[in-house]
Amino acid sequence: MRSLNLLFIFFITIPTIFAQEIHTVSNNPNIPATFDNLQDAINQAKSGDYIYAHPSSTTYGEIEITKSIKLIGGGYFNNANQYDGLASKITEIRISPDADQTTIANCFIDNMYFEALGSSNTDFTALIIEHNYIGRIDFYPINSNFGGDLLFQNNIITNTVFNNWSSISPSAEFRFSTNILGRIANAKGSSILIKNNIFNPVLALNTTALENINGVFLANNIFYGYEERNSIGINNTTGSHFYNNLCYQTKDSFNNGDNLQTDNINDSNPLFLVQKNSFSNLSDIIASNFRLQSGSPALGTGTGSETANIGIADSSDGNAPFDPAQNYAFPRVNSVQITTPLISNDQLEITIEANYPSYTE
Repeated sequence: MRSLNLLFIFFITIPTIFAQEIHTVSNNPNIPATFDNLQDAINQAKSGDYIYAHPSSTTYGEIEITKSIKLIGGGYFNNANQYDGLASKITEIRISPDADQTTIANCFIDNMYFEALGSSNTDFTALIIEHNYIGRIDFYPINSNFGGDLLFQNNIITNTVFNNWSSISPSAEFRFSTNILGRIANAKGSSILIKNNIFNPVLALNTTALENINGVFLANNIFYGYEERNSIGINNTTGSHFYNNLCYQTKDSFNNGDNLQTDNINDSNPLFLVQKNSFSNLSDIIASNFRLQSGSPALGTGTGSETANIGIADSSDGNAPFDPAQNYAFPRVNSVQITTPLISNDQLEITIEANYPSYTE
């Protein structure tokens, strides 16, 4: 265990303190919580509330999010000494444009849908999807309109599909950053940024990483082919910008296709520190280490800064490096102490001591 000491300082100037609530959910009989049904907890929550969904052998089923919440799971992959190796599993998440500023993290999700269908609001604003395993993501626009600000970072996503898509709103920004991806299909528009990811299409039970892509910006990505069985999908991609990407053992190269190509690296081993087989399943991904060995052609050859790397281990240009084996965890509070006397309109100092379980325990 690592000792975690937190100091919270509250400014007491009015009698009432407004705070976000924390709701706990568990359908695991060994872990007590306020709710045993995740949708009930979401319905009860106010905008901005936190919901913690504990790992369980039973999925939390299908849920719909129509408000701003912070949904945090207990991990998409745990060791046997962490929650008995269980994960926080959700069969399906449907997200409406009214779920602005929602964060979803640390869950094992079979399907995720962003739906603007039947809504006059087509903007998904300030959504963060991070550190999840997601089987498939589908985007459904209304009248071909889809906007907002969405960040996907530090996820394992096997399949991402833009459905009935003509183009994305010019004011929108879709960012896929430091993820492990299987396939992206039907993405169109210069507002889609795909940067510092690893593509392995075998994850999607596919042989092509990119399908029907137009006008998209791709930089610092690694396209992994494994014994030349798979391809980038460069001939399925038009009018897109490829900057400082690397491919290895793919059937195609960056030299093909009708795209803008700058400083890409063809057929070069990225030299990961540890690679388990073709890392085509979750267990092999967890057993791998995607940091780069000394001498890797992906070190210092990315775009964005002089020290930018290609791949998911890059920390330059605002990137969050991704270690798939490192889970979020719930701090366990041991004690709460008021450390100073309180005088009217003064500061209240509270020390919370907790243990934070590391992944390697």
